[in-house]
Amino acid sequence: LLDKIVQFCDNYGYTYKFEDNKFYGTPYEENDNISLEGVKDYMHSICAHTPRKYQIEGVYGALKHNRKLLISPTASGKSLMIYSLVRYYVDKGEKILLVVPTTSLVEQMYKDFEDYGWDVEDICHKIYAGKDLLSQHPVIISTWQSIYKLPKTWFERFDVVIGDEAHQFK
Repeated sequence: LLDKIVQFCDNYGYTYKFEDNKFYGTPYEENDNISLEGVKDYMHSICAHTPRKYQIEGVYGALKHNRKLLISPTASGKSLMIYSLVRYYVDKGEKILLVVPTTSLVEQMYKDFEDYGWDVEDICHKIYAGKDLLSQHPVIISTWQSIYKLPKTWFERFDVVIGDEAHQFK
């Protein structure tokens, strides 16, 4: 929505200022170490499936801008884009929280990551009703319902948060 707010301010003569902070950086910050060709090569190297052009462009946009809302229709391969982002950040040594709306999507994402060729047992931990909230795995896949009441300190270990099905987020 930032582009709409900026456009509104420009249209009506309002001034605005972006302030850097330790959690988010500035909105138009770019990662100069990311190239489209590099992302394409990386995605081909980590996945047993061939990524489509729009998937590569989506992952590139998210990595280049350090954040992104990716809108993609059902059955378009969103999990491959998420997998690529997760793999990139794990390779950088970062801890990832992947939030999905349902337990079936926790299981599906876990299975998809395995199908793409990743050793999920050593990397990913699933959290939903009845599952352990503590894990040393670098990737946690959880429903939002399982974690939203946890104390802020529980979330401090994560470097990256990725949400699937953003239209269902609050």
